[in-house]
Amino acid sequence: MTASASLSVPPSLTERTEAMLQNAILAGQLQPGSRLALPALSEQFQVGATPLREALSRLVSRGLVTLSDNKGFRVASISYEDLHDITESRILIEKAALARAFERKDGEWEDRVAASTHRLLRIIRKDDTKMLEGSAEYDSAHKDFHAAVISGCGLPRLMAVQSSLYDAAYRYRRIVGHNRLTRDYAYEIHRRLAGLVLAYDMAAAVDELENHLRITIEVVYHDIANDGSNA
Repeated sequence: MTASASLSVPPSLTERTEAMLQNAILAGQLQPGSRLALPALSEQFQVGATPLREALSRLVSRGLVTLSDNKGFRVASISYEDLHDITESRILIEKAALARAFERKDGEWEDRVAASTHRLLRIIRKDDTKMLEGSAEYDSAHKDFHAAVISGCGLPRLMAVQSSLYDAAYRYRRIVGHNRLTRDYAYEIHRRLAGLVLAYDMAAAVDELENHLRITIEVVYHDIANDGSNA
């Protein structure tokens, strides 16, 4: 099925339920470690137990929910160790994907990077009175930008893994992030990464991507990184 064809298929009830639960988890509305009891969720989201159970099982596979025989479904806990795992996994995957994108030299990839960069930088610059994180417009543009940067790899399964890891990192930014990044700095680091990609400077772009991803720990989570404590 082509991408355009798949967009015409309405999402199933399970998919819609998964999206609702994911949004609540990523935004911190369902707290880390909290129990996900089906009756309470059914009342909260006005969805039956079957699509809820299926949606939760999908989120287990994506690392946002855990399941144990004794405790049932729970929102995945957060810790500095887990954040470090997420970040290092993203670095390995995204650097390899970016290098492969350079090797393939897909012209449509360049167009996607340019378009997503233009959108993201426009959103960053247009209003200096609001926090970026948590804005639906910014969050969508930011995720699209990072997906576009590695999209030239041509590997849909790898892209799906990257998307899942991105969501896991986003949850940390929303729940425990200290928002140390200024709007000007956010603009500059994304402009710089995109510029290196579009200039086809592979070595510099791959290094810049790694530095960019490490900002999650080194800047946004400076206090957690210093003491190594659980979030």
